[in-house]
Amino acid sequence: MNTSTSPSATLTVTDLRISYRIAGHRVDAVNGVSLEVNPGEIIAIVGESGSGKSTLAHALTGLLPGTAEVSGGRIELDGARLDRFSERQWRHVRGARIGFIPQDPGVALNPVQRVGKQVAEALRIHRPSDPDTERATVLANLERAGIPDPGRIADRYPHELSGGYRQRVLTAIAFAAGPRFIVADEPTSALDVVVQQRVLDRIERLARSSGTAVVMITHDLAVAGDRADRIAVMHGGRIVEQGPAGQLLSAPRHEYSQLLLASVPRLVAVREQGPPTQPLLSVDRLSKVYTVRGGPGAGSLRAVDEVSFGIERGRTLALVGESGSGKSTTARLVTRLADPTSGTIRFDGVALEGLGARALRPFRRRIQLVAQNPYTALDPLMTIRQIVAEPLHAFRDGTRRSRTARVRELLDQVALPATVADRKPKELSGGQRQRVAIARALALRPDLVVFDEPVSALDVVIQAQILRLMAELQEEFALSYLFISHDLAVVSQISDTVAVMREGAIVEQGPTAEVLARPRDPYTASLLDAVPGKGPARTG
Repeated sequence: MNTSTSPSATLTVTDLRISYRIAGHRVDAVNGVSLEVNPGEIIAIVGESGSGKSTLAHALTGLLPGTAEVSGGRIELDGARLDRFSERQWRHVRGARIGFIPQDPGVALNPVQRVGKQVAEALRIHRPSDPDTERATVLANLERAGIPDPGRIADRYPHELSGGYRQRVLTAIAFAAGPRFIVADEPTSALDVVVQQRVLDRIERLARSSGTAVVMITHDLAVAGDRADRIAVMHGGRIVEQGPAGQLLSAPRHEYSQLLLASVPRLVAVREQGPPTQPLLSVDRLSKVYTVRGGPGAGSLRAVDEVSFGIERGRTLALVGESGSGKSTTARLVTRLADPTSGTIRFDGVALEGLGARALRPFRRRIQLVAQNPYTALDPLMTIRQIVAEPLHAFRDGTRRSRTARVRELLDQVALPATVADRKPKELSGGQRQRVAIARALALRPDLVVFDEPVSALDVVIQAQILRLMAELQEEFALSYLFISHDLAVVSQISDTVAVMREGAIVEQGPTAEVLARPRDPYTASLLDAVPGKGPARTG
């Protein structure tokens, strides 16, 4: 691997080593990483959870926690040794010369401050301007980040914007002061393919036009291939392979790079459609209307608009569509976590929409939900044993001894060792936490499991493991799945049928292979066109 320093490089990392102090021991997280990024160049760093990607990103932006230590090597930006900077020096550099686009705009943006003021703050700290021209500069930055009608958006609070708009606001803030270098840490992992495409288009356009160097941390190899000039693969704290995107993805040399590529879901329906089975869930003309009070959007919001579909026993229906299409609201209606405005929900022949809490209780154990984020879905104060056993306690299912045995059985079913039972969620990886969430959902032996974006935040290796686990459990226990996702490649692997939602309505549905190969609705075609990784990757 060539690690010589280019005289034109914006960022140079040489033999970087970072360790953490944990319970009196030193744990190496980054172990001898060398990297260069040139002006206007985009480098993608890929690898599974725990490979050291985020630790490297935090080091490049001076955001390492107090338990971390740079134990060797150097980081240079235009020749300046960043690894020797004090926090005071970092405050002058961060934002002005180094920008950062974090993964979660819900956490990164101040919820009680208007968007325009947050962009202005980034400018005011590093690029003071006349108060009379500040507003115009803020709006220009929002517009450059791909936000139409920036004046209206600037006066909104973050919670009033979609995920895609919030991510573009973070992009505007990162580029506001004209930095030489940007770190984008999983900037689109929670976005649907259409919004993801728009956000990445804007990041790439800003980088190319301004000559800003970009390091993009991502678990999505298709995104890396589409957007990056070069790809660096991290594993075990090291960069095991790097090179031009097209070359690395077409002919990876290292066995770990080969494993990553083998784990990437392909947009090809591989699930065979078996003979029809008995219907378990039937939804007919289901609607949900919310009343919006006050402000310019006052009135009625039709979140779900006369949706109809069915799920057979032992089969999977996928609901796909961009953010705000009504997918998650539909899931909440099906699980009766929200009441429908109109329409019917029949489960195993029984109408659920009119049932009260007492009458619904027997069905609660037969319909279970696995949420998107395993980091927030599990109680951090409970052990894994307590979390998995919680539904059994709630329904007074079995004795203490039988519940203990059931927890062991469930952990084994989701391929977790019995030793995790006494750990807390914080001690597990993201993939392990999602397995715990699935184990809890299976505790009461349900007939239907609703998965709301269960693998969108997981790297491709762990994602492939979870998808295989879901398929195995479905075959063993004849489970039915309602699978909500914005990833059409994943949908093609897991689902028998697919329903495409737009603005609360289903615009197309049918067998997965048929819908993805021959879409009838233009909106379905636009979703397929936005899927990353279909074109050739960059060759250098």
